[in-house]
Amino acid sequence: MQKIPILYAQTIFGYSLEQFLALPSRKSAPPQNQKQRNEMLEEVTLRGISNSYTGTRIDSNGQLFEITEGSIWKVINESGEMIGIAAMIKSDKDCLTNI
Repeated sequence: MQKIPILYAQTIFGYSLEQFLALPSRKSAPPQNQKQRNEMLEEVTLRGISNSYTGTRIDSNGQLFEITEGSIWKVINESGEMIGIAAMIKSDKDCLTNI
């Protein structure tokens, strides 16, 4: 049996791998933070990457937490088409704060 790795994002958002991969990214931010999230995604669309990924997010239990350091970038296929967006945040407790 193949062992499925646990993503750090699964730990902080509280979802199984299947749930996390199926979650629309807009649901990772509370409604009052959608404007900030959309502005960040617009920057990624224009520049390809943002190294100032911050924001309030919501876990599977409805608990809000703040990400203070991260990067987010376009995922491009072999044809040069954008097929998604990926994010990386430090796994440092100082970069995540429950609110």
